[in-house]
Amino acid sequence: EDKSKERVALLGELVDLYGEPLKTFAYDYSYWDEMVSFVGTADSAWGYENIQASLTTYHADMALVFKSNGEKIYLAINPDIKALVPDSELENKINESLSLNLFNHYFVQTESGLLEIRTAPIQPSSDLERASLPQGFFVTGKIWNRAYLAKIERVVQAEISIIEPAKNALPADINDNSKTPGVFTFYYNLLDLNDRPIARLACKAESPLYNVLLAADHERMIYFGISLLAIMLILAFSVRKWVSMPLRNVMIGLQNVNQTPLNQIRGKGAEFDKIEKLVASFFEQKAKLETEIYQKNQAEQALQEREGLLRATLESTNDGILVVDNNGKVTHWNVRFIELWRIPLDIADTKDDDKLINFVLCQLTNPDAFLSKVRDLYACSDISFDTLSFLDGRVFERYSCPLTQAENIRGRVWSFRDITQRKNAEDKLRIFQTFADSAGQGIGLTDLSGSITYSNNSFVKLLEEKSVEDIVGKKVIEYFPEDVRSHFRENILPTVMKEGLWVGELPAISKTGNRLSIIQNIFLIRTPEGQPIYFGNVITDISELKNAEAALRTSEERFRRLVEDLGEGVVIADLDENFSYVNPAAERIFGISNKQVDGINFFDFLPESQKLIILSNNEFRKKSMTTTYEIDILRTDGSRRSLIITGSPLWGPDNQLEGTLGVIRDITEIKQAEVHKRELEEKLERAQRMESLGLLAGGVAHDLNNILCPVVGYAGLLMRELPGDSKMATKIGKMAKAAEDASAVIQDLLTLARRGRYEMQPLEINQVIRQYLESASFENLKDRNPNITISIDLSSTTGIMLGSDSHIAKVIMNLVTNAFEAMPTGGKFTIVTERANINRLYSGFQNIDEGEYVIVRVKDTGAGIADDDIEKIFEPYFSKKKMGRSGSGLGLSVVYGIVKDHKGYYDIVSKVGKGTEFILYFPASEEKLAPGKMVKNEIKAGNETILIVDDSPEQRELASEILANLGYTVHTAENGHQAVLFISKQSVDLIILDMIMEPDFDGLDTYQEILKICPNQKALVVSGFSATNRVQEMQTLGAGGYVKKPYSLGVLAQAIRKELDQRPEPVKI
Repeated sequence: EDKSKERVALLGELVDLYGEPLKTFAYDYSYWDEMVSFVGTADSAWGYENIQASLTTYHADMALVFKSNGEKIYLAINPDIKALVPDSELENKINESLSLNLFNHYFVQTESGLLEIRTAPIQPSSDLERASLPQGFFVTGKIWNRAYLAKIERVVQAEISIIEPAKNALPADINDNSKTPGVFTFYYNLLDLNDRPIARLACKAESPLYNVLLAADHERMIYFGISLLAIMLILAFSVRKWVSMPLRNVMIGLQNVNQTPLNQIRGKGAEFDKIEKLVASFFEQKAKLETEIYQKNQAEQALQEREGLLRATLESTNDGILVVDNNGKVTHWNVRFIELWRIPLDIADTKDDDKLINFVLCQLTNPDAFLSKVRDLYACSDISFDTLSFLDGRVFERYSCPLTQAENIRGRVWSFRDITQRKNAEDKLRIFQTFADSAGQGIGLTDLSGSITYSNNSFVKLLEEKSVEDIVGKKVIEYFPEDVRSHFRENILPTVMKEGLWVGELPAISKTGNRLSIIQNIFLIRTPEGQPIYFGNVITDISELKNAEAALRTSEERFRRLVEDLGEGVVIADLDENFSYVNPAAERIFGISNKQVDGINFFDFLPESQKLIILSNNEFRKKSMTTTYEIDILRTDGSRRSLIITGSPLWGPDNQLEGTLGVIRDITEIKQAEVHKRELEEKLERAQRMESLGLLAGGVAHDLNNILCPVVGYAGLLMRELPGDSKMATKIGKMAKAAEDASAVIQDLLTLARRGRYEMQPLEINQVIRQYLESASFENLKDRNPNITISIDLSSTTGIMLGSDSHIAKVIMNLVTNAFEAMPTGGKFTIVTERANINRLYSGFQNIDEGEYVIVRVKDTGAGIADDDIEKIFEPYFSKKKMGRSGSGLGLSVVYGIVKDHKGYYDIVSKVGKGTEFILYFPASEEKLAPGKMVKNEIKAGNETILIVDDSPEQRELASEILANLGYTVHTAENGHQAVLFISKQSVDLIILDMIMEPDFDGLDTYQEILKICPNQKALVVSGFSATNRVQEMQTLGAGGYVKKPYSLGVLAQAIRKELDQRPEPVKI
């Protein structure tokens, strides 16, 4: 029983020892950054070189890689055990184990036999504690076949068979120990995932001690029997009767090997005493002999077991092991060490470390460094790890540590591992990646489902993706048009699966939507066993050279036809540049026909400045060089074309240079487009500059309005108090008029700033023009320019547009004034209106939204505008006019702002010395004109209570005096918070609110808070800005009219009276 327990313990250690390579395979490969990357890419080529190739190294029959979600992405199988391919039941069992523990060790039954499985989480090498979340799982397996059991039998020294615990009866020669003396059996359980026995190792072994004891007892018993028989015969003859009983006791003691019956003959006589001592001595010697034999066998067996365990350990590892003592004597080496270093056995058997070193030095690329490292390590107790390179290309990892015993260094252990395959695989992978990333063609890999698993840089660039990460994982079919996808799935892919290759031309679509023409080379990639794993894709972009590359795949005749259809010109010229062939595209470029080729020389089309370019490039042709250059030609019709020419040397049959083959691309339109692009960029820059100037102008206008407000207000008060015929009243009136003129300029600044909200209503442009042409301002303009002839042509079909009539009137006034000032010595002024459906400006330089437009054309025959100045005329204060003739300097700037705010467009056609025409385009509208209202300007007084809210003391004081003069009771507040506090304590009939006050609490914010206290509170809005969206929102809440600063007494009085006299309406807050 004790022997069985010892053998079971030894068997357990051997199972763990022989399973160590499988465990190392699972644990080491899962703790590897490249394996982490493999989970993301599922690169089968990497898997084959690093996983499939390692099965033999680690004595494994199966390896699987799962993603963290349980999806299997790679399977490696020992080709000799193809029946081992996991079915769904086995995969489910593996996934079950991964859900229970990260590291697992268990057995399962398969068709190929008992399968030992190891699992480990895939984690980066930097995770020393292996505590991070798994990136995936690595599973390894080993079939327990007869050869594997034989290895264990040699060490255990027992016959081993695998039985299932469910079987009640074991083989008879194993189950029944009693039938075979000296033979004992023992068992070792192999556990499944749930720690239940799934199989049992049944072992049968012979007891060497039993045989030894059996032989020893047999000899002694023979000797003792003969002696006893002699004694008995002598005694029988001499003292038969009186010794019969003692002898009977002796016989009983001897037969039962028991000392107790012999004790009874003690004292029966000297002879019997001697007999008793003799037998007792015999028993003592027998027991001592048995003990010595047992201890010796135990020691020998323990030594054999330890040596067997050590020998099995050394021989089962894939590393070469060498142990050298302090005297340079080799004490141990395994067979793998001899195989790795290719050392002859006669040298290895010498166990001389120096001889081994001398033999291996010639294999290394750097023997001196190797020898120096060995000597340094023998002289110290350091642990060392490095790599060794061999002349034949092999690479070893070398690990060395001191061999210690009882804290004393007894020698050094060397371990060598052949990593040549892994190193070659890494080198090949780097070479492939460098090659692929340097290739001009797009190279990619997809799995059998069509998902992209690898892409080089050209592939990414071709499909206009940002990076490789953006393209990996996508379906390759996403980059084909809808009408090609079914053809790709139903025809191309089956052809590749059947024949292994498909090459052809396909349309493709990049991520940005660009349509590409590509040559697609699709080929099938298989494992060495013939299993398809990937589709390889090599893509060549032929979008620009489609015809030329197609010609390379056809016969000479088809090549000629293709050249004839090329959009690029192809010419053949001799060494003197005489044309011998031009294709139709070249005919169009040069303006000639193929029938006219004879006698035409390239220099006939070149200006003198361009001929040197041709001559210098011809020198390169003589050196077998192809060059590309840009050149301008003059066609026979006088037009100028810009060309890009690629000239290649044309060789004759005798390898002599005969001329040039030129491919010509006409880039005239491209260059014109570039010019147009620059013009658009300049327009955008000008618009941005105008916007910045407008913002500045708006801020200035607001401050100026606040400054002018007291001037206008106090002028009104003074004129109210002075007699009408007073000289002082006249002077004050002129002062008020000057302030109003300044206010008009400020309004232009606000318009330029586009800081206001226009009252967009249906209007008829002809009516606005007629009102201005009938105004006193236009009559005065005509009187100052009597030499100008006026032509007016207002179409009756212009219809309606949406706009602010006051602002459109300002546009008309500024354009008319500008036209008259452009003709100081006389000329013709023309104004025309029309309606048209267009999608481009009349000048043709800009596309606009297609639709109906109301068009106004203002033309003069003045001096015109120079090209350098035409881009600046909309900038504030830019002018070429004489000082004193211009207005505020904002006229055309205001025109620009108003046209843009009306979602319109402008066009300028001007020629120096001929005149200028401004063309305005406004979107037409189908709305109806609103009926006009007449407003009577009348100053009315009152006696209500009014609260004035303004952050300017001067504004509060002015408004207070005006309202007090009109009879109102006036209160003031310097900001919105004070106003809210005042209303919470006292009610008023009307609030006059300044719109712009505190940065975070303006007029709208103030009015919203007041409405919470007094929901029907009446209010007027005043501001130095034009009406904005916040003003409109305030009026929606219930505020009344909007009064612009600077306001006069009459305007303010009329607005107050209008608001106070109207009936209050419910307000929504």
